[in-house]
Amino acid sequence: MQLPDNMRYSIWWYGIGALLLLAVIVSSLVPVPRIESAPNDKLIHFLLYLVPMAWFGQLRLRRHWLALGFILLGFLLELIQGQTRYRTFEWLDVVANSTGVIVAWLVVTTPMGQVLRRLDQWLQTRRPGVQ
Repeated sequence: MQLPDNMRYSIWWYGIGALLLLAVIVSSLVPVPRIESAPNDKLIHFLLYLVPMAWFGQLRLRRHWLALGFILLGFLLELIQGQTRYRTFEWLDVVANSTGVIVAWLVVTTPMGQVLRRLDQWLQTRRPGVQ
């Protein structure tokens, strides 16, 4: 795995990203109370995929493969949900997940996609004797 250039804390950024990814997987597979027509359900799906895609997208990984991986993960987790007794497969959830990935992909190509790099640089300046 190639680490981002000039990012001293990249191991921390990857670790936090791994926790975000774990949260997506766990929250997709644990039983939840069924709420009929929850208006924010699709927004939650959107955000669950937007955040980790935006996070990892800032680490200069191959974003197109990263996006494809997150879209496939969302589809796979929906398929697994359909095999449980307590969750269901929904195409609109797949669409919401994929939309979150695509929006994040677009955002990380803008100056907003430099938040982790700027934070890393700021942290480097806060430690005396570290360049």
